[in-house]
Amino acid sequence: MKTGGVIVVGELSVTYLNGTDFKSISTATPHTIFRAYEPIDDVRYLLSDSNGGLHVLVLDAPDRGPVRGLMLERMGTTSQASTI
Repeated sequence: MKTGGVIVVGELSVTYLNGTDFKSISTATPHTIFRAYEPIDDVRYLLSDSNGGLHVLVLDAPDRGPVRGLMLERMGTTSQASTI
């Protein structure tokens, strides 16, 4: 990731860590198990869960600077994906 850090995707939250700071958000649905992901660009990621939900994770990083926050938006439902 060009903004410097790592994204940790868990069952109940998504967390961004860069060594000195972290940002975390709760997933919209408890017990969501993300099965596949694919970067769209440097700040957006497509995530698919075990229930067929399709989500976009957006890092709030203005001008490719430090990450100020995270947003997870459910886009819709599709078949369960093992890869994207």
